[in-house]
Amino acid sequence: MSHDRAFLDDVVSSLLVLVGDGRVQDFVGGYTDWTRWRDAKAAPREVTKRSAAGTISDAATAGLAASKPPATKRKLSYKEQRELASLPARMEALEKEKNELAAQATDAGFYSRPRAEVAASLARLAELELEHDAALARWMELEDA
Repeated sequence: MSHDRAFLDDVVSSLLVLVGDGRVQDFVGGYTDWTRWRDAKAAPREVTKRSAAGTISDAATAGLAASKPPATKRKLSYKEQRELASLPARMEALEKEKNELAAQATDAGFYSRPRAEVAASLARLAELELEHDAALARWMELEDA
């Protein structure tokens, strides 16, 4: 059996490993490397694993992870709470205006209007798209905070 594993380690360069919670992890290395990594994860001791650039020890990786504070939800300020409450209505108004301009742009007679008016409408449509994306990003940021 160990002969087969040695052969597979020479041939296999990465594995797809089921890690639980319905997740699949791409592991760089052979089966033996993965078992050493799995055992090292279960028992805290230093074991190296392969990476594309070289070797990285689990202790070094754990040290980097330990230096980052855990992400905690912070309390929103009063101003941020008001902003969060107003963002859905703002996004709805932006979408409404954007849909109206898009409907005008698809009208057959739209491009027979003066060139400056067409350009202004299309520029406003692009501006609305950017504003809506920014409002959506801000809403998601405040929701996650």
